[in-house]
Amino acid sequence: MWGGGLLIAVAAVACGGGLEGVYQPEPGKSGLAGGGLVEQIEFRSGDKVEITLMGITKEGTYEVDGDRVRIAVSGDIQIFRVDDDGCIDGGAIGRYCPKGGIASGDHDKRKENGKRPSGTYVARDGNGLVTLVFRSGNEAELTMTERGKTSPAIVASYSIRGDRVEFRLLEFDESFELTYREDVLEGVIQGENVRFTRR
Repeated sequence: MWGGGLLIAVAAVACGGGLEGVYQPEPGKSGLAGGGLVEQIEFRSGDKVEITLMGITKEGTYEVDGDRVRIAVSGDIQIFRVDDDGCIDGGAIGRYCPKGGIASGDHDKRKENGKRPSGTYVARDGNGLVTLVFRSGNEAELTMTERGKTSPAIVASYSIRGDRVEFRLLEFDESFELTYREDVLEGVIQGENVRFTRR
């Protein structure tokens, strides 16, 4: 059993974070990214970002607000949107995807067969349960119940990439990812294995 670990893990994921890792230009696209000017965007801890432009790396800051990412470097500000593939799209600046790319074709397959999680899912451990409810507009709510007391709902936005569902906790600027199979969502949250089953 988890011995309360699930509840602690979900609570801990609500206390920090943001984007992380290297994002590279999407191959074959137009805009500055397609022209090769912006080589990569690297999100670091502490809301820091490094932009490599024509071989020169500059440091700046970033903020995540729902599906919007605001990047400020040397007084210039650019707004990106996080899309359903987990890439960030800056319009004319280009679209940037996590290094290693998105799972080729997975997102399109998910659209074709129409499978996507919906309804209510529950994960239990010895001390309580976490309820995950999918709402319209790519929003979900998480509630924790321990010893008969239910916490206020934590609102999350979500995006689907193939069989993976990424959740962004809007109030806390934190994210986690679960794998979707039939009526089960499972993964690791703050080092704890979790398994949600559809109710």
